[in-house]
Amino acid sequence: MNIYDAVRDELVANAAVAAIVSTRIYANLLPQKPTLPAISYQQISQADASEGSAELFVARYQVNCYATKYMAAAALADAVVDALRDWGDLSVAPAVIQTRDVSRLDDYDEATETHRVILDFLFWICD
Repeated sequence: MNIYDAVRDELVANAAVAAIVSTRIYANLLPQKPTLPAISYQQISQADASEGSAELFVARYQVNCYATKYMAAAALADAVVDALRDWGDLSVAPAVIQTRDVSRLDDYDEATETHRVILDFLFWICD
């Protein structure tokens, strides 16, 4: 299993997240004309953090929480933070040692009348 699949599995398995989006969780982009609320997520950057023999990386992942109402997007973002804060999964390749939520930004798209809460997480990854 890869990190993208593991993140999706973790979010789908979380009762609070699943109660809001069911399985509408997508890697990289939402589908055209998505049913909302929904989540998209992607890796933004990755940097080497090794100081020893193990290959250690820090990657920044962005999770986008979409809804037609701001409070719904905010509630979804809160559930995602609770699900992914301090999460790790050693069964994936490469292994996710730990995650940390580092930023949150509210956004609104007038063209689609969609609210989005953008979450950034740092993932410590060992290859």
